[in-house]
Amino acid sequence: MIVDIAGAQRSVVDRLAAAGVRGTADERDVNPPCVFVPVPALSFRFGGRCWDGTYALVCVVPDAGRPASVQALGDLIGQVQTALGGGCVDGAPVSFAGVDGAPPLPAFTLRYSEQYE
Repeated sequence: MIVDIAGAQRSVVDRLAAAGVRGTADERDVNPPCVFVPVPALSFRFGGRCWDGTYALVCVVPDAGRPASVQALGDLIGQVQTALGGGCVDGAPVSFAGVDGAPPLPAFTLRYSEQYE
């Protein structure tokens, strides 16, 4: 069995893009509003013949002050839910640490799982 986590990750990014949502699997390419799609956590089923990938998607928006950022996060979360068929099961507010010393940005993680064979 091949565990193609890169292909699975790319599939999530592609579905977001098809719905008009900017997404990336590389935190260096986060340009808010954007969804960072990290490598999924894995769990195996049926003796390892199938696997589940669980993502902690990070919805990131510009820091435009709390009220505007909260509104932008709500909008982005709704777009992600639509793009992924309502499959996000829960989420939590976080800050997204920028790369190369950039200040943290308002963000929200969403837990999303898929099954692969």
